[in-house]
Amino acid sequence: MEYLYTKISIMTNIKIFEWDCETDEISCYGVLAEQSNPLILSEELRELLKNRIMNQKTPVIYQDENKVIFCGMREKMTKMLLLGPICIEDMSYVEIHRYCKAYQIENEQCPPKLKLQNLLALLELLSYIKIEEKYEDEEILDANGLIEKQEIGLEADVRIDTEDIYHHTYQEEVKTMDYIREGNLEEVVGAVELLASTAGKLSENEIRNERNLGICSITLATRAAIEGGAAPAKAYKLSDLYINKIDQCKRMTEIFEYRKRSLYDFAKLVVEEREKRANSRYTEQCKEYIRKYYHQKICIPDIAEALGVSESHLSRIFKKETGESIQKYSMHMRIERAENLLKYSEASLTEISEYLCFSSQSHFGKVFKVYKNMTPKQYRDYYKSPEFVSREEI
Repeated sequence: MEYLYTKISIMTNIKIFEWDCETDEISCYGVLAEQSNPLILSEELRELLKNRIMNQKTPVIYQDENKVIFCGMREKMTKMLLLGPICIEDMSYVEIHRYCKAYQIENEQCPPKLKLQNLLALLELLSYIKIEEKYEDEEILDANGLIEKQEIGLEADVRIDTEDIYHHTYQEEVKTMDYIREGNLEEVVGAVELLASTAGKLSENEIRNERNLGICSITLATRAAIEGGAAPAKAYKLSDLYINKIDQCKRMTEIFEYRKRSLYDFAKLVVEEREKRANSRYTEQCKEYIRKYYHQKICIPDIAEALGVSESHLSRIFKKETGESIQKYSMHMRIERAENLLKYSEASLTEISEYLCFSSQSHFGKVFKVYKNMTPKQYRDYYKSPEFVSREEI
């Protein structure tokens, strides 16, 4: 029997399994039958088929919400024969994506296709071989609710579901753009996955359909990113980059991947711009703090605490934006004030060094010379205004 199952599987490309419900042992027939197969991956699917098989004499035909079919029949009291996955009609890329996502299949591809007439013939043949029961097409169709009258009702349900999908897709598109404006990276990822599973159809050509969806999403995301605070030049540059990439794609999976990546990058652009503005604000506040307290001892921990930011972050962004450390900027500020005092005041060098919080007049002199290439006295003598005379000269 194993030989027969294997040959049938090779001829039809349909995977066949023998399942012992008591021991939960599964025997697979056909090339790579056990790999990425929902009948192996999903215990819930097997239990669903088991319940139907136990309550139905004829072979079971179960079609999930993505048009994928799984079949089964009883062999003995505890053993069952399972077949699938199978599709009897064309599946769109969206349906294939949904199917693979539902069963956590990594390699997205359409299940083997078989005409309904041939599927019925296969089930009838296996039933006769296994339990010597003969069934007609009508019996199997009727038992599984696939008679034409019932299909009419199903088509109406599908039509309603499709309308819901389009409405749902629009809502999710709006949400995604909001997440981009907010720079919400985590929500963008989830929203993009959902958009893929509910995408509508724009044309008969599915490659063109995905391209159109991708370009539309990128256009909307560009506007959303700019509204969220991203620099227009950067947003438009990113838009051109991804539109060109999508335009060159030959496979739908590539298009979807670029679409997903682009929406994430637009949200990231908003985040980076906001961080940059926040950092600039911290830098300016730090400068203001130094201007206010330059004549006192200035410590980075005190500045960081006053601004409500960590020392390391403040030091890093200050150096990045100004090109110098906080300590060096503070010293520049003190030397500038010292220059003014030397030129326009009568304060002594000792008074100036104390006022600017240098440890001593000697230390003040050494630091000043490093920055101005002359001592404080030489600087005063060279630049002082005639109306100001220092006390050292009186």
